[in-house]
Amino acid sequence: YVDGHVDIESDTIPKEQKKILATHLEQVLMPKPNKSLFGWRYKLAFNNMAGDSVGRNFIKKQLKKMGEEPVLLSDVNREYNENLLRNRLENIGFFNAEVKSDTTIKDKEATIHYIATTNLIYRIKSVKFDVDSATQLGQDILQSREKSLLIVGKHYDLDDILNERDRIDNELKKIGYYYFSPDYLLVQVDSTIGNNKVNLYVTLKPETPEIAKAPSKINNIYIYPNYTDAGTG
Repeated sequence: YVDGHVDIESDTIPKEQKKILATHLEQVLMPKPNKSLFGWRYKLAFNNMAGDSVGRNFIKKQLKKMGEEPVLLSDVNREYNENLLRNRLENIGFFNAEVKSDTTIKDKEATIHYIATTNLIYRIKSVKFDVDSATQLGQDILQSREKSLLIVGKHYDLDDILNERDRIDNELKKIGYYYFSPDYLLVQVDSTIGNNKVNLYVTLKPETPEIAKAPSKINNIYIYPNYTDAGTG
């Protein structure tokens, strides 16, 4: 197995963007072929030079350490990789993406070609902060929504959702919600509204503990007027 190659089929993605997306997708393919330098798979060569029987031979031991076992075509699970690619495409808004693959063998070297048909990307139609505005926590979350990373018209992106949870958590930490966590936030996605659009709903998980819902407050302030710093003369 010498290479896994991804081709993007789309009428809506510019050529340069296709190259960038294909390179991004190729990085998730497993396993990785044996490393090469100018076409020479040097680590595989070291392994072959060492042979199967190393014994106490110092040189063979060193070659074995520097080498790699051959990555065979039988080590590659095409169906698993197809699912990986589909999942990665869904994470950036291509919910209806299709992936198929084919294997080419030449001179005992195998290459797998993955063809990803992206179809239309899904974009954000609306973002609703579905929190209880009657509570202090709800009010504080709503107050920060103008800084939201979830923007109407932008394509759906799982990273934006994860970063939005972190953003809200950071804003709450600034005002005393020290027991809050991004894991207590849920962003629900409705992709059934049609026209390749999604509605997003930012809400709190029902299992959010009570201690996380209230900001910490200053209790007592102590002033020591006779305090001296031991480090000063």
